[in-house]
Amino acid sequence: GAALRLHQSGGGGAPPGGRQCQVSNFRIAGNMAGATGLHLRGADCQVSNGYIDLSGGGTIKPISVEGAGTGAAAASDVIISNVNVADGTRSEILGTTERVLIESCHFTAASETGLLVGGDYTKVLNCSFDGGTSGIAKGIEVQSGADGVEIKGCLIRGCSGVGITLTGDTSAVTDCTIEAITGDAIVVIGDNNVIQG
Repeated sequence: GAALRLHQSGGGGAPPGGRQCQVSNFRIAGNMAGATGLHLRGADCQVSNGYIDLSGGGTIKPISVEGAGTGAAAASDVIISNVNVADGTRSEILGTTERVLIESCHFTAASETGLLVGGDYTKVLNCSFDGGTSGIAKGIEVQSGADGVEIKGCLIRGCSGVGITLTGDTSAVTDCTIEAITGDAIVVIGDNNVIQG
């Protein structure tokens, strides 16, 4: 399960809830096999000033922003700021979400990917993916089908794999610092992507 879940916004018979919520000044830590720390499925939510350190077997998702299923509104317009992710498998913005802003967050360990982005118009601003001595496998990966993603002013350091992978289209990477990684700095697979600075 999840340590904290904001339920999907309602519609089509689904129970409403988890919309226009604010979560701040929190700590989620412990050995929780296969757990999700923050599971955000509501729209118009703000999450700030938190610490997430989850360990254990299976796939652990410190942060998961997920669009809702059939008959309910997808998660959108979510702001996540000043959150420190200290362990886990991967944090993710799934493909049915739109307009997620992640700002001034710090990812210091991830066995698979610091941040997997599948949603459209996601903005990752002024974040650090600093694994020290390869504590993060891959920094940021923009999945196929994700359009209009902006990655700006981020630090990518201490990755054992690729720093930034752009599989989606029309993404922009600007003013980022990438250093001390084992794999390629930036891999571009999608179309119409822009890299500057």
